[in-house]
Amino acid sequence: MISNPDRDPSSSAINASFRNHFLASVPRPVLEKLEAQLIRVDLPAGTMLLHSDREIQWLYFLERGMASVSSLDRAGAPVEVGVIGREGIVGFQSLLGQPLTHTSAIMQGSGEGYRLRADALREYTPQDADVTRLLHTFLHALLEQTTQLVLCNRLHELEARLARWLLTACDFMGTRAIHLTQEFLAEMLGVGRPAVTLAAGVLQRNGYISYSRGLVEVADPAKLEQVTCDCYGIIRNSYKRLYPTLY
Repeated sequence: MISNPDRDPSSSAINASFRNHFLASVPRPVLEKLEAQLIRVDLPAGTMLLHSDREIQWLYFLERGMASVSSLDRAGAPVEVGVIGREGIVGFQSLLGQPLTHTSAIMQGSGEGYRLRADALREYTPQDADVTRLLHTFLHALLEQTTQLVLCNRLHELEARLARWLLTACDFMGTRAIHLTQEFLAEMLGVGRPAVTLAAGVLQRNGYISYSRGLVEVADPAKLEQVTCDCYGIIRNSYKRLYPTLY
């Protein structure tokens, strides 16, 4: 399952000019009040969208790319606990009345989208049923993803987890080629770099991926899917059910 970044976010999209599902589906009267405050932004790889334990001032609506949501371990190293793409909002905690979060969010690869001051949308969350429904759908998808990742990281071998991560990244980013370093990937998977090097080497020798100078390319998604655990399919099917024309 590779998503198409040029596909309309929803067949019933109200605001077809947006590729972010949330913005594309917000009721037109609400969007008209927000449009003047939306700021188009380029989001290079490594851009921090959300800082741990800092007040959330901005919401980000991705139109291309993927944000990795991380929490810190005892040593202060980030470990990925979820990813957000074109379906939702980075900084959603503010819409729940929580100005602080212990998680951070960083761009995986380059992307683009819009940012909006958090308080601009917050007033519509409890008042507009459609906005609330969109937020609940996104939160449900993210919760199911995060819950599955907890199980995956606890039970499954690194090679399967690496395959799952690469396939999920391809789905969310709409590409088979992903720019990332082994150090970054090790942080996301919560392991040391030597372990990632060994696991990536196995996948590359079997022809599932190619890796060179910070570029990982999934050569054969179908074969790579045979290596991964059931968690990839569970997460994928959840998002396909909730966002059938997006992922």
